[in-house]
Amino acid sequence: MEVQGIRSAIALGLLLLALATPAVAQAPAPSPAPTPAPAPAPSFVNITQLLVYGGDYGTFVSLLIETKVDVIFQGMANNTDTGITIFAPTNEAFKTKLATTLLANLTASQKISLVEYHALNNYKSLQELQNSNQNQTATVASYNNGGGRYLLNITFGQLGIVQIISDWTVANMTSMVYSQAPVSIMAVNQVLLPEDIFGYPAPAPAPAPSSGAPVPTPSGSSPPSSASGPSGSGANGSFAAALFVPSLTSIFISLVSLAFMISLLG
Repeated sequence: MEVQGIRSAIALGLLLLALATPAVAQAPAPSPAPTPAPAPAPSFVNITQLLVYGGDYGTFVSLLIETKVDVIFQGMANNTDTGITIFAPTNEAFKTKLATTLLANLTASQKISLVEYHALNNYKSLQELQNSNQNQTATVASYNNGGGRYLLNITFGQLGIVQIISDWTVANMTSMVYSQAPVSIMAVNQVLLPEDIFGYPAPAPAPAPSSGAPVPTPSGSSPPSSASGPSGSGANGSFAAALFVPSLTSIFISLVSLAFMISLLG
C-alpha cells in the first residue's frame, strides 16, 4: 500500500509539473520570397496623336490613316535602334495649285508610296539635318519599292533653313513638331512630289522677246547692197557709161563732117 501511494504521488506530481510548464512556441515557417513584378513595357510616342495635337496636319493625318501607313510609321517609332524621321506637310501645303492638280487622281498604291516618301527609316536630329549638304537620301518608299527610287535631297540652305528637295518641289522646314530619339517629326511647307509617281516636270517655256526688240533677220538672207561687183560698177557705173557713149558719137560726127568739108575744098 505504501508503494502504491508513493507511485500515485509521483504520477500526480508529474502531472502538476506538466500543467505548470508553458508550451514552447513553434517558430513560424519562413514565407516564400515575393515574385518580382514584371518590368513595365516601354512607353512609345503615338505618331498620329502627335500630329493631331500639332493642329495643322489634318490632311496628312487623313492620308496616313487611309493608307494604313500610320501602322508602318508607328512600328518604326517603336524600334529604338533605328527610329524614324517624318516630314509632315502642313494643310496649306496641300492647297497649292501644283499639289491639288497632281494629287487628284492617285491610285491606292501611289498614295501609299507618296506618304512613305515623306519619311526616313532612321532618326535624324535637327543638328544632323543642319549638317547636310546636298545629301541624297533614301526614304521609306525607297526600301518598300526595291531601292534606288523615291530619293530626296536634303541640304542646309544659305538662309539657315533645312530644305528637303523633291523632283517637283523645294520644301522648307518651318517648325519642329517633335524631336526625341527615336522619333523626329518636322513640318514642311510643300508636299514632296517624286518623279517615280508624277514623272519629271515639263521644262519652262522660253521667254517671249521684249517689246521694241529688233526682229532677227532670217537665216541665209542679207540686206541688199548698194553696189555689186567691183568698185565703180553698179548704179554709178551705169550712169557714167551713159554719159560716155553720147560723147563718142559726137566726136565721130564731128570727124565725118570735117572730112567732108576738106573734100569739098580739095
